[in-house]
Amino acid sequence: MPQQLKTGGTATITYDPSLTILKGQTDIEGVYYLWKNYSWEAYDMNLSKKDGKLTTTIQLPGDAALLAWKFYTADTVDVGGDQFMYGYYILDKNGNNMPGANLGWGFLRGETTQDLAGIPSISNLGWKKINNQVVKMWINNELRYHPEESPNVNWFAAKALMRDSIPVSKDLIRENIRKELQFETIKGLNFKFTEEQLLKAYDVAENLLGDTVLMDTLKLMIKDRFKGGEFDREEALKQIWESTLHQKNPKDLTDSNKAFAKFLKKYPDEKFRDSYVQWDMFNHWYAGNFRALTYDDIMKRNDYSTLLEYLPHTPYSYLGTYFWHCVMIPYERGDVKPGFIYPIAQKIRAEIMGRDRTKADKVWSPNEWEEKKYSDYLMHWLDYAKILNDVNKSQEALALCDTLSQYYGVANADFNHFYMTMLEKGGRSSNEILTNIKAAVNKNTASPEMLAYLKNDYVKSHNGEQGYEAYLQNLKSASQMEAQKAQVLKKLIKTPAKPFAFDKLEGGRIDMAKDLKGKIVVIDLWATWCGPCKAAMPGMQMAVNKYKNDKSIQFLFLSTMEQDKNFIAKIKEFIKQKGYNFQVVLDEPNKESGLRDLAYATWGKTFQSSGIPWKLIFDKEGNVRWMSTGYFGSPSALCDEISYVIDYLESEK
Repeated sequence: MPQQLKTGGTATITYDPSLTILKGQTDIEGVYYLWKNYSWEAYDMNLSKKDGKLTTTIQLPGDAALLAWKFYTADTVDVGGDQFMYGYYILDKNGNNMPGANLGWGFLRGETTQDLAGIPSISNLGWKKINNQVVKMWINNELRYHPEESPNVNWFAAKALMRDSIPVSKDLIRENIRKELQFETIKGLNFKFTEEQLLKAYDVAENLLGDTVLMDTLKLMIKDRFKGGEFDREEALKQIWESTLHQKNPKDLTDSNKAFAKFLKKYPDEKFRDSYVQWDMFNHWYAGNFRALTYDDIMKRNDYSTLLEYLPHTPYSYLGTYFWHCVMIPYERGDVKPGFIYPIAQKIRAEIMGRDRTKADKVWSPNEWEEKKYSDYLMHWLDYAKILNDVNKSQEALALCDTLSQYYGVANADFNHFYMTMLEKGGRSSNEILTNIKAAVNKNTASPEMLAYLKNDYVKSHNGEQGYEAYLQNLKSASQMEAQKAQVLKKLIKTPAKPFAFDKLEGGRIDMAKDLKGKIVVIDLWATWCGPCKAAMPGMQMAVNKYKNDKSIQFLFLSTMEQDKNFIAKIKEFIKQKGYNFQVVLDEPNKESGLRDLAYATWGKTFQSSGIPWKLIFDKEGNVRWMSTGYFGSPSALCDEISYVIDYLESEK
């Protein structure tokens, strides 16, 4: 690296991994960042390797003020040291700092300013940050050497002040804005306001200063100079939103949808993707109107054509929500057939994968951006792979799973199970399948089917089951299992709870106080409409199977808060379809709610708890000793949790 970097020149970076935290690592990549026009833009390094060192040469554009970089592998990032970071000033041809350099350098390293002018992938790493007084010094340095940058600097300073992180005078900011408005009249300055600069000044006048006179002045300038620009766009959308809220029939969205459709033609999203949005509520209004326009036909007529028509105009940040609402939820609930939802899922996915970075996204390099299209959408693409399999595109599903495995590893039991299914279906070797299963067992993220495959292989190779349980336990991480056990037992309580009598699904009654007296009782509160409840049931089936011969233990699967009048039939269909051998019972009628949720409501008041799935374990005296709300994704880990508590209670004297 030369002692000085200059615009229009080059910067050559040579990296010796043996002297850094990446010593001994392979597959090292690099990203560099240029601070240009008050924002960071990331680029992938083109690295060459010689004698164990990595080298890249970077062309420095004429508007770049700072250069920063990082080197990284799959699990480690090197941004410098704990006292500094890899970064340099870029000087102009006269050897002076470029405009914006001081502010960018200060905000990048500030304790509380990095979200305003930081780099997400390096800002939160371990190098030493500077305090707010030092950041203020960098702001003052910027204005001292480049007073003409006040229209850009003021907004950053004001944003910092609004969060009380840096003491800056409001009067000074107001006076600076008034001076800035005269810049265009100064001979030789050759200054012309952009709409973004005026919008940011308006933002400060409104949200920090509350200066209506200054707001009116700025508004007139913006509307006069930038007709059909961002300010007009935001005002037009606000009018649509307010008319929607105040219409006589709020469920009839016809008029507001027509108005929003016209709005999108006049202000197409793709034209404004790099624009500065001044109103915090704008994105809320935009998302609300966009969903109303595209979801209305789906809700009323199961018609997705409007959604698909507007996909190219949809902000990138909404696309994942569309996939979740319009694909994942109906697919997971079984409300739509895979063949129907597949082309819709395919089009939304194609839109996500085809989008390029906007100005705000350029803090991620092109390679990082493509990676984010997977890492940010893992659950989405897992469901998409399942849909592909359902529509007889199993090879495409397997190829997608191969890619997803690079991000999931073996941390997600649902993915592990589906990946094993695809590996089998795709004719992959048993060695590859067993390697994945053993890695999942080690992390306690295996499904019952994975354990069955593992056991079957063991029986074949050992001519029987003898020694299998010890073999299985040896595959698990002893330290992880001990930590999980300690965490579970740490939550043990001893609280009396009212016993109930319940109707059994197959007929008859079961009374906790009489029929289950002296038993350990595991109760799983669930509902057919609850996705996490049903997702947890494979793990609960493992626990039921484990203790099926122990007569001192009773599992009850308590159906609660059902609203469908045919819920009993739905329960029977679900249990039969899944092949569960559960003792399902029905919650008691509750006069207050009008639902069968009396036990849920009563115990909820006792323990100040709400939500399902909710698991309660009662000891032989009828006290609740342990409870857990939610499901954390691993059948084997859930089975172990239940087992730790049962075994502990059985050992009590």
